[in-house]
Amino acid sequence: MALICAYPMYQMPEVEPFAVSWWQGLRRHLVEHGISETQLPNHLYQLSEFENYDAHWRDGNLLLSQTCGYPFTNDLLGQVQYVATQTYHTPYNHGPNYASLVLVRSTDTAQHIQDMHQTRVAVNSDDSQSGYHALRSLIAPIAQGLATQDAAFFSEVITSSSHRNSIALVAQGQADLCAIDCVTFSLLQAHAPAELTYLRILAHTQSAPCLPYITGLSISPEILKKLQLGLMSAALDPTLEDTRRALLMGPVCVLKGLHAYQTIPDQAAKADALGYLKLI
Repeated sequence: MALICAYPMYQMPEVEPFAVSWWQGLRRHLVEHGISETQLPNHLYQLSEFENYDAHWRDGNLLLSQTCGYPFTNDLLGQVQYVATQTYHTPYNHGPNYASLVLVRSTDTAQHIQDMHQTRVAVNSDDSQSGYHALRSLIAPIAQGLATQDAAFFSEVITSSSHRNSIALVAQGQADLCAIDCVTFSLLQAHAPAELTYLRILAHTQSAPCLPYITGLSISPEILKKLQLGLMSAALDPTLEDTRRALLMGPVCVLKGLHAYQTIPDQAAKADALGYLKLI
């Protein structure tokens, strides 16, 4: 029986043909490294716009997917296995690390994140490292310095359900800023630049490891190693170069699992210690 394989975190219609091409190439490399074709689906698992990522991450039939660093180090802790880390080629990536970009409208006069006090922020979800917790870590020391009778830094926090929706809310004037991971931003620059026309970058958040590939707990160490080898070889395959370029993919690295991602809970803990437990 074929298991679940997905590439959900940068799923957008404009790059779907390239994601399909990437999977077909990766599937070939996984087979070459000893994973049975019967375990590998012909097509990537597709999440609907309103589907919860969490369900497939926890599915007992999960073979390979990609998750956000915050769930990986929190809700999924002890429920999935780390496989590898996909690097990306953007001006804001440094090796296996990436950052979020704080976007405002191009007409906004703000020069510093502190200038966004008492404005409206759009977030994709409260379990997102790039859209929520990286921004929380950036705001925490500023919010502490601005502590007044009204302790809220933002006047309103609007949940959008996706980075792309957050961008649209800011562009349309329904929110004033959002934090977007730099890979999503760069993919939109390449494939849907009109959506960014009226926005500019105000600030960068602290960096953290890029989104990890994961597998289910039931996957054996032998299969895990084959997944790693397949990913690394597909990331170097010259026949997939155009596909990887369209997806902004760089090499695949095998980091020290959860230890490598400790930056994420550390950032959250620092914000907590400053009393900024949530975006407000």
